[in-house]
Amino acid sequence: MTAPYGRDSRYRRTPTVTRVDHTGRTLQVDDARLRPPTPGRFTHTVDGGDRLDALGQRYYDKPHKWWPIADANPDFASPLALLGLDAIAGVRVALDDLGDRLWLLLAQLRDQTGVEDVTYDDTAVPATVTVLYNRATIDADTLVDVVVGFSADPLAPRDSRLLSRAGKPIVVPPETTP
Repeated sequence: MTAPYGRDSRYRRTPTVTRVDHTGRTLQVDDARLRPPTPGRFTHTVDGGDRLDALGQRYYDKPHKWWPIADANPDFASPLALLGLDAIAGVRVALDDLGDRLWLLLAQLRDQTGVEDVTYDDTAVPATVTVLYNRATIDADTLVDVVVGFSADPLAPRDSRLLSRAGKPIVVPPETTP
Protein backbone atom coordinates (compact mmCIF):
# COMPACT_ATOMS: atom_id res chain seq x y z
CA MET A 1 0.00 0.00 0.00
CA THR A 2 1.30 3.49 -0.86
CA ALA A 3 0.61 6.54 1.31
CA PRO A 4 -1.82 9.19 -0.04
CA TYR A 5 0.51 12.01 -1.05
CA GLY A 6 0.26 14.47 -3.93
CA ARG A 7 1.93 13.65 -7.25
CA ASP A 8 4.77 16.11 -6.57
CA SER A 9 5.54 14.72 -3.10
CA ARG A 10 8.85 13.04 -2.47
CA TYR A 11 6.96 10.58 -0.24
CA ARG A 12 4.53 9.60 -3.00
CA ARG A 13 6.10 6.18 -3.59
CA THR A 14 6.95 5.51 0.04
CA PRO A 15 5.09 2.35 1.08
CA THR A 16 2.97 2.12 4.21
CA VAL A 17 4.12 -0.58 6.63
CA THR A 18 2.91 -2.00 9.93
CA ARG A 19 4.96 -1.23 13.05
CA VAL A 20 4.43 -1.88 16.75
CA ASP A 21 5.05 1.12 19.00
CA HIS A 22 6.51 1.09 22.53
CA THR A 23 3.08 0.48 24.09
CA GLY A 24 2.38 -2.55 21.91
CA ARG A 25 -0.09 -0.82 19.57
CA THR A 26 0.05 -1.83 15.90
CA LEU A 27 0.23 1.22 13.62
CA GLN A 28 0.22 1.85 9.88
CA VAL A 29 3.15 4.19 9.14
CA ASP A 30 5.14 5.37 6.17
CA ASP A 31 8.30 3.34 5.67
CA ALA A 32 11.68 5.08 5.72
CA ARG A 33 12.44 7.03 2.58
CA LEU A 34 15.97 6.44 1.35
CA ARG A 35 17.70 9.42 -0.20
CA PRO A 36 17.92 8.71 -3.93
CA PRO A 37 21.07 9.45 -5.93
CA THR A 38 20.44 12.99 -7.14
CA PRO A 39 23.23 14.34 -9.31
CA GLY A 40 23.13 18.03 -10.06
CA ARG A 41 23.82 19.79 -13.32
CA PHE A 42 24.69 23.18 -11.89
CA THR A 43 25.11 25.03 -8.63
CA HIS A 44 23.32 27.87 -6.94
CA THR A 45 25.27 30.38 -4.88
CA VAL A 46 23.49 30.88 -1.59
CA ASP A 47 22.34 34.43 -0.88
CA GLY A 48 21.75 35.57 2.68
CA GLY A 49 18.03 35.99 1.90
CA ASP A 50 17.43 32.60 0.25
CA ARG A 51 14.46 30.47 1.34
CA LEU A 52 13.77 26.85 0.44
CA ASP A 53 10.38 27.65 -1.11
CA ALA A 54 11.91 30.43 -3.22
CA LEU A 55 14.56 28.02 -4.55
CA GLY A 56 11.82 25.52 -5.46
CA GLN A 57 9.92 28.25 -7.28
CA ARG A 58 13.02 29.55 -9.04
CA TYR A 59 14.29 26.22 -10.34
CA TYR A 60 11.12 24.11 -10.67
CA ASP A 61 8.25 26.65 -10.79
CA LYS A 62 6.83 24.98 -7.66
CA PRO A 63 7.60 26.45 -4.23
CA HIS A 64 6.93 23.16 -2.44
CA LYS A 65 9.44 21.29 -4.63
CA TRP A 66 12.68 22.30 -2.86
CA TRP A 67 13.37 18.73 -1.72
CA PRO A 68 15.34 17.64 -4.84
CA ILE A 69 17.86 20.34 -3.93
CA ALA A 70 18.06 18.95 -0.37
CA ASP A 71 18.51 15.40 -1.75
CA ALA A 72 21.30 16.57 -4.08
CA ASN A 73 23.29 17.98 -1.13
CA PRO A 74 23.70 14.99 1.24
CA ASP A 75 26.50 16.62 3.26
CA PHE A 76 23.93 18.76 5.07
CA ALA A 77 22.09 17.27 8.04
CA SER A 78 18.92 19.27 7.42
CA PRO A 79 17.42 21.26 4.56
CA LEU A 80 17.78 24.47 6.56
CA ALA A 81 21.51 23.77 6.91
CA LEU A 82 21.79 24.30 3.13
CA LEU A 83 21.06 27.95 3.76
CA GLY A 84 22.91 28.22 7.07
CA LEU A 85 19.63 28.47 8.98
CA ASP A 86 19.77 25.36 11.15
CA ALA A 87 18.93 26.01 14.79
CA ILE A 88 22.18 24.76 16.28
CA ALA A 89 25.19 26.96 15.59
CA GLY A 90 28.45 27.63 17.33
CA VAL A 91 31.22 30.05 18.01
CA ARG A 92 34.89 29.49 18.81
CA VAL A 93 36.74 32.02 20.91
CA ALA A 94 40.45 32.34 21.72
CA LEU A 95 41.32 32.46 25.39
CA ASP A 96 44.05 34.29 27.19
CA ASP A 97 45.67 32.42 30.07
CA LEU A 98 42.81 32.42 32.55
CA GLY A 99 44.45 30.28 35.22
CA ASP A 100 41.92 29.24 37.87
CA ARG A 101 39.23 31.44 36.26
CA LEU A 102 38.94 29.01 33.28
CA TRP A 103 36.57 26.72 35.19
CA LEU A 104 34.44 29.70 36.21
CA LEU A 105 34.16 30.76 32.55
CA LEU A 106 33.20 27.24 31.42
CA ALA A 107 30.56 27.04 34.17
CA GLN A 108 29.12 30.45 33.21
CA LEU A 109 28.88 29.41 29.55
CA ARG A 110 27.21 26.08 30.40
CA ASP A 111 24.68 27.93 32.60
CA GLN A 112 23.48 30.12 29.70
CA THR A 113 20.00 29.17 28.48
CA GLY A 114 20.32 27.73 24.98
CA VAL A 115 23.90 26.46 25.30
CA GLU A 116 24.05 22.86 24.08
CA ASP A 117 27.76 22.08 24.59
CA VAL A 118 30.98 23.78 25.67
CA THR A 119 34.41 22.35 24.84
CA TYR A 120 37.84 23.61 25.78
CA ASP A 121 40.86 22.95 23.55
CA ASP A 122 44.19 23.59 25.23
CA THR A 123 46.11 22.04 22.30
CA ALA A 124 45.20 24.98 20.04
CA VAL A 125 47.47 28.02 20.05
CA PRO A 126 46.02 30.08 21.57
CA ALA A 127 43.71 27.83 23.61
CA THR A 128 40.05 28.05 22.54
CA VAL A 129 36.59 27.43 23.87
CA THR A 130 33.86 26.30 21.44
CA VAL A 131 30.22 26.82 22.34
CA LEU A 132 27.37 25.10 20.46
CA TYR A 133 24.10 26.93 21.05
CA ASN A 134 20.49 27.11 19.96
CA ARG A 135 19.90 30.27 17.92
CA ALA A 136 16.27 30.37 19.05
CA THR A 137 17.29 31.13 22.64
CA ILE A 138 20.70 32.85 22.55
CA ASP A 139 22.99 34.50 20.01
CA ALA A 140 26.74 34.42 19.35
CA ASP A 141 27.24 38.03 20.44
CA THR A 142 25.87 37.25 23.90
CA LEU A 143 28.21 34.26 24.25
CA VAL A 144 31.22 36.21 23.01
CA ASP A 145 30.35 38.95 25.54
CA VAL A 146 30.51 36.36 28.34
CA VAL A 147 33.95 35.23 27.13
CA VAL A 148 35.22 38.79 26.53
CA GLY A 149 34.50 39.46 30.18
CA PHE A 150 37.31 36.97 30.78
CA SER A 151 39.68 38.81 28.36
CA ALA A 152 39.50 36.86 25.09
CA ASP A 153 39.49 37.53 21.34
CA PRO A 154 36.95 35.98 18.95
CA LEU A 155 38.25 33.58 16.27
CA ALA A 156 36.57 32.06 13.25
CA PRO A 157 34.06 29.25 13.90
CA ARG A 158 35.54 25.75 13.99
CA ASP A 159 33.76 24.08 11.06
CA SER A 160 31.42 24.59 8.11
CA ARG A 161 28.20 24.15 10.06
CA LEU A 162 29.16 27.23 12.03
CA LEU A 163 29.87 29.43 9.03
CA SER A 164 27.51 31.57 7.04
CA ARG A 165 26.36 29.82 3.86
CA ALA A 166 26.08 33.11 1.95
CA GLY A 167 28.29 32.97 -1.13
CA LYS A 168 28.66 29.18 -0.92
CA PRO A 169 27.44 26.84 -3.67
CA ILE A 170 24.78 24.14 -3.39
CA VAL A 171 23.93 21.60 -6.08
CA VAL A 172 20.68 22.00 -8.03
CA PRO A 173 19.58 18.85 -9.89
CA PRO A 174 17.50 18.83 -13.06
CA GLU A 175 13.76 18.56 -12.60
CA THR A 176 12.46 14.99 -12.63
CA THR A 177 8.98 13.58 -12.44
CA PRO A 178 8.42 11.76 -9.13
